[in-house]
Amino acid sequence: MLPPPSEPSECQSLLTPPPPPSGWHAVASLPPLPLPDRRARASQAALGALLVASLAASLAAATAAAAPPPRAAAWLSLVAAEAAAALGCLLGLLLADPGALRRSPERCFPLPPRVEAAVRRGAPLRSNVEEGGRTFCVRCLVWREEGEAAHHCATCGVCVRDFGHHCAVFGRCIAGKGFRGTRGYFKGIIAAGAAGVATPFTLLLVEGLLQEEVCEWCELAFRRGRRRRAAGGCEPPSQCLIFMIVSILVCLNLCCPFRKCLRLVFDACVR
Repeated sequence: MLPPPSEPSECQSLLTPPPPPSGWHAVASLPPLPLPDRRARASQAALGALLVASLAASLAAATAAAAPPPRAAAWLSLVAAEAAAALGCLLGLLLADPGALRRSPERCFPLPPRVEAAVRRGAPLRSNVEEGGRTFCVRCLVWREEGEAAHHCATCGVCVRDFGHHCAVFGRCIAGKGFRGTRGYFKGIIAAGAAGVATPFTLLLVEGLLQEEVCEWCELAFRRGRRRRAAGGCEPPSQCLIFMIVSILVCLNLCCPFRKCLRLVFDACVR
């Protein structure tokens, strides 16, 4: 009879390499994700919050100066609602997930051979891997499926699905289709700002039509800062309107070039 197979000795078990990790253990064994630029994100978010707050205050001041006492509360309530909507959308934009592609066993594996060899050696990778319509991001180490329109944001340090652009005003990625992701909040801020800018001009038009003093309002608005009382007893807020328009232009030019801002707004609205 043949002798029974001997059990592996302790030395043999030490020399045998352990099996490669699988599942979430394999994901945890990958190199760490690139760190986001937290300083840039924080400064950009602070600038966006300052922009929204300053515009809301300027528009509220212009509306308060233009509204006659009997209807001032109604006009100010409208501006307050627009400011609350803008602040709510700003909070959602800063806290919502834009659609980042998180690491998972399905997203990360199988690794392309070139990437797997570089990970074992600890060598850096610079170019993504294209394979069968998919793209493997060598910074996040995730697969980007065909049709996801994903892009790696260097400031946020992640790949984002349906990526539009990284907003240097609010410090977040604007991504998503329609109103999904953070694009809906971005559109909400734009809509609330447009409504807030239109409110003082609508107030002037409505109040002028109610008092039948449109011609007198136009004449007084272009004088050198002098305010003449109209027959109804309210004063044209020409200085407040000029201050509002100048502050809007200054804030836009502080945040980004005016043409670039208009192009980004247009791109976000048409998607």
